[in-house]
Amino acid sequence: MGDGRAAPDARDLECRWAAIRGRMESASEVLARRGSIASRMTGGGLRVYSVRYAEPGSKRQRAVYLGGDGELVRRARALIVGFRERERQAKEIEEAARFTATSSASLRRLLATGHRRPTRLGMY
Repeated sequence: MGDGRAAPDARDLECRWAAIRGRMESASEVLARRGSIASRMTGGGLRVYSVRYAEPGSKRQRAVYLGGDGELVRRARALIVGFRERERQAKEIEEAARFTATSSASLRRLLATGHRRPTRLGMY
């Protein structure tokens, strides 16, 4: 590497990822709705990344520092995508349950009133 830093070994990377993932998992509900990855330049000219989010009801923004390692950034982005997909699936299941409940209630009312099906000519 040309910047004078030693390349982190795989164990160090996995250890850092485990800590980052744990912090992200604890804030997964918030990250699914309002999480993002932000970057900034340090005073030394290095680009570093962090996961940013704001707790509901709080103006204070929280951050999980990722550093400049591209692999950690890639994993964090993939984890946020997974959180969002899980949130989308939960909403889809809720909508399907609401539709089923509404449909079954309408069907029960229709059957309770004794309506018959119209014939081809529109008569009973």
